[in-house]
Amino acid sequence: MNKKMIFYTFVPFNESKLNRAYNIRIHFLKKAFEKLGYYVYFIDGFYEERVNKIKDLWSLIEKDEKIDFVYGELPNLPFLLTSKYRIPRLLNNYDIKFLRFLKEKKLRIGFFVRDLYHLTKAIDKLGIIKKILYIYFFNLSLLFLKKVIDIFFVPTYNFKELFSHFYKISITKVSDLPPGLSLDISNIYHQKVIKENNNILNLIYVGGAYNTLELFKCFQELFYSNIRNIFLYFITRKEEFFRSNYYLKEVLKNGLIKIIEANKNELPFYYSKSDASLLFYKTFEIKNIFNYDSYNYGSKDYMALAFPVKFMEYLENLKPVITYKEAFAAKIIEENNIGWVIDYDYLKLKELLIYLLNNKWEIENKRRNIFKIIDKYNWDNVAKKVIDILL
Repeated sequence: MNKKMIFYTFVPFNESKLNRAYNIRIHFLKKAFEKLGYYVYFIDGFYEERVNKIKDLWSLIEKDEKIDFVYGELPNLPFLLTSKYRIPRLLNNYDIKFLRFLKEKKLRIGFFVRDLYHLTKAIDKLGIIKKILYIYFFNLSLLFLKKVIDIFFVPTYNFKELFSHFYKISITKVSDLPPGLSLDISNIYHQKVIKENNNILNLIYVGGAYNTLELFKCFQELFYSNIRNIFLYFITRKEEFFRSNYYLKEVLKNGLIKIIEANKNELPFYYSKSDASLLFYKTFEIKNIFNYDSYNYGSKDYMALAFPVKFMEYLENLKPVITYKEAFAAKIIEENNIGWVIDYDYLKLKELLIYLLNNKWEIENKRRNIFKIIDKYNWDNVAKKVIDILL
């Protein structure tokens, strides 16, 4: 095997925790690079653990080990704060020294930027000291990275525009790199056509306890309208949900929504019971940014930038997706006819769910369309795009 690359991450990678978006991307991209014939030198762990791996690889490269390119995934935290106890590593930082060394060796380097939460009102939830420190070290980390990174990969085109503008990075040095699909079409469950429970509509939501008020209002309205055969599996961390949504406890008494905590081994059961999926929530609002208040994508909703890995998980389980117009996923759903895009309004959602309850054939049609996009959005193509850009 002559082709070799470096896959650089800044936190411990745990293959047993593939319910986390960060681990999912790393797991499937690493496998895709290997499938395409690359030997992957993998750097992960807290700073203290990375140092030993960096020293070993540094020694190999100095002995003329040929590396084709470097791809990395940045964490949510500034990489300067990725020591085990979050102590900033500024002097004699091995990440910085090694990346400079790789740059001197004329290797092209591309890093994926996960999110821009610090440009949203989410940052205000931190205490003032933590907020100041986070922004300071993020900017300091990025200042260094701008000197060594050839390409910044980001989740979506909308993200690309905002990232390029705010951090004054040439748009030519930023490329969108959405997550991929991993679907085993030989799986019998995937082949199953919806035949059972035609008088019941089951939906699934998998994710955090974000602003799902419109979603809950919809199911309360269904209950008040005496519609008792449309149900929602709301898969989330129960403790987190009830801590931030205590006011919704009354809504849950109607029995149409079931709050469930499920691990990756339990999730397939709930997917198998569901007809369609929901990407119908708000996360954070993007703050006003100097000279960039009018976004080209027409929304300050962070979902206009984001490409949730859970969206791809829905498709992997062949569940057509219901979302709203401002979400970035809406464009993909409409282009490929794999779900429904409506206004962010609980009455519009109620209307759609009643329609689907009585027209389940439409769910099956959308489901069949998901098969048509498997090759287009698989992880191999994500890895190929990285290779084409960095070689």
